[in-house]
Amino acid sequence: RPRVTRVRDFPFTLLDASMGGGARSAEFLDRFHAALQGGSMRRVVFCFNDTAEDYRAVSRLFPRPGADGAAMITFDGVPRTFAQRALDAAARKEGIDPAAAGVAGLAAECGGDLRHALNALQLVS
Repeated sequence: RPRVTRVRDFPFTLLDASMGGGARSAEFLDRFHAALQGGSMRRVVFCFNDTAEDYRAVSRLFPRPGADGAAMITFDGVPRTFAQRALDAAARKEGIDPAAAGVAGLAAECGGDLRHALNALQLVS
């Protein structure tokens, strides 16, 4: 039966020589690219955020997007107004006053990432 492996929190220390990776980083990348090109990685989904750090990781892991069967899918963020409505509803459901939780500010700061916004709401409540 086909299975899908999801990698959500990639350990950036495997890629960053400045964090003690050095030769291990190069070795890891060589092994990763060999596995990718050899076809031993099938149905793997890597989830990254839209940050500079994540972009550097993606660039090092997949230097040639589209090659070797790798595809990059980018999701558009949700509009601020949608995020605010979703956060308002979540806050009310938890018995929290949306204004007191600063939902409008969270919706504006989440950059369209609803998961990030909900995590921030959990932290402030």
